[in-house]
Amino acid sequence: MTLRKETVMLNLEPIKARAEAASPGPWFWNSYDGIFRGKGEESEPVAWIDHLRNDDKLHGDDIYGPRRDEAHANARFVEAAREDIPALIAEVERLRKESE
Repeated sequence: MTLRKETVMLNLEPIKARAEAASPGPWFWNSYDGIFRGKGEESEPVAWIDHLRNDDKLHGDDIYGPRRDEAHANARFVEAAREDIPALIAEVERLRKESE
């Protein structure tokens, strides 16, 4: 007996909204200072994450940057990436398998 995996359409709208709200890239992680964009002297912070609490979630006062609203949008983008990226990879793999 083979188990058939139900196909569920990935909702791209929340992923697109987070990507559009985040600062343009490319970004880089500086483990000493946080997440930045740009290069060398021209780099600017995207978001600093002060610490995570016991629940391992981002809270408003954990995130700061030059523009607080932008820093929060960037942090939400980074936080969701752990689930967004695997979902997008699975969708690409599903589409590739369908097209074979």
